[in-house]
Formats: sequence, C-alpha cells, structure tokens
Amino acid sequence: MFYTNLCCGIFLITSSFFTMAADLDAYEKCASIKASSERVNCYDSLAKGSAKKQNPSASSITKKDARAKLIEELNSDADFRDNPAKKEVSLCMIDVHLDAAFSEATVLDSATFERRMSASMDRMKTAMKSEDPDVTLKILKCVINSDALAQAMKEKGKLDRSVPLIDMDDLRTDIASLNGRKVRVQGVGHYMMNMFMLKKNSSDMSPMIVDITKLQRDQYRKILQQCADIMAGCRVTVYGTVGKVSYQNGIFAETIEW
Repeated sequence: MFYTNLCCGIFLITSSFFTMAADLDAYEKCASIKASSERVNCYDSLAKGSAKKQNPSASSITKKDARAKLIEELNSDADFRDNPAKKEVSLCMIDVHLDAAFSEATVLDSATFERRMSASMDRMKTAMKSEDPDVTLKILKCVINSDALAQAMKEKGKLDRSVPLIDMDDLRTDIASLNGRKVRVQGVGHYMMNMFMLKKNSSDMSPMIVDITKLQRDQYRKILQQCADIMAGCRVTVYGTVGKVSYQNGIFAETIEW
C-alpha cells in the first residue's frame, strides 16, 4: 500500500507535463501473466508501441532537465518534502520512469516523452497493484542503496534514543517542571471536535490535550482516519514539546507513531 500511494503521488506530480492517458486494460492483461519473462516482454512491447516516431520540429527535453523538473515538483509538495522516506522512494520511482522513457536516448521531443512517461506510469501502477517483483524489487534496490534515506533513519534513531519514553502518570505529575522540554509518551489517542486528546488507557478519565497542527499531512490524515472512534481510539506514541495548549498543560506534537 505504501508504494502504491507513492506511485499515485508521482503520477500526479508528473501529470503537470501532460494530460494524455494510456490504455490501462492492456497493462492489466500484462500483470495477469504469471511467467516473469513473458510478463516483462508484454510490458516492453506496450512501451515500444507507445513510443511513436519522434518529431524533430517539436520542442524537446533532456533527461537531466526532466529529472530536475520532477524533483522541483516533488519538493513543492510538503507531504513528500518533509518526509525523507517518501521522498527517497519517490526519487527512485522518478529514476525508474526516466530510464524507461529515455532508454538509450539523451533527448526526446515532448510528445514522445509524454507518451513514454505515461506508459511507464501506467505500467508501474498496474505492477504495484499486482505486486509485480520485476518492478517492486527494482525500487527496493534503489531505496536500499539510498545514502539520504539511511541518514534520515539514523537521525530518527538518534531522536528516539535521545528522548526517553515517559509514563503518562509521571508526565502529569512533573508537567510543570517539564514545560518547554521534549517528551515522548505512549497512550490511547482520541480525535473529536477538532481536538486530539491522549489518555493512559481507555478507562483514563483525565486526557491530555495534544496540539497536532504542526504534524505532517500524512500523520494528521491518519489521525482523522484511525482515532475518531470515541470508544476505541488509537494506540500511539507522541513526540513533542510540553506547553500550554488551549490554556491547559499539554503537548505540541511534532511526530506521532502507531
């Protein structure tokens, strides 16, 4: 699901280049082929079919310029820009699409570029849906070799170790002295009436207010989806800064983990 969502994100970003749509039925047919070699040949034949003869009088684009434009679009989207893991996987997807579009060429006319990128994206969407290893393994290999992602995970590990987990009761007891300090606490979260509250457990009657306005979009959306059940709530770990939230002692959340 994670890769599928990212693939759709790259599709939206790249759609700024063009509005053409490829025939998805043909790609669905390729995805249904069980034999790996036959499936790849099916995909390749579709890609070749979409790559019509270039028009020398049309505007052109180089692979380098295309990558720069796509990265610029990626960085303009906060949902990707502020999430190192998503960004790195997205960059890997961009490179897969560009390799498929340009192949051995360094310059393409815009129409050919649009057709080939459209074919590559349709192929990837279908492959992600069917968990085609020919595509998913290529992306995983790229991600594993990403120095930027490794650094981001290392920094996250440092963050988690530098702020020890605090018990909810200890947080309530010492909250006055913890004002302005970073804390990490686990509990049951409830979202209702535009407020997020954290309790020690489902029977706790003294919830703590958590300001979630600074969360990344995907985390905020996940709270809306998973924590709106008044009875069940959601089990989360909140990392943030202690402070006054709506005139009460609470936490300004920076990240939330499930």
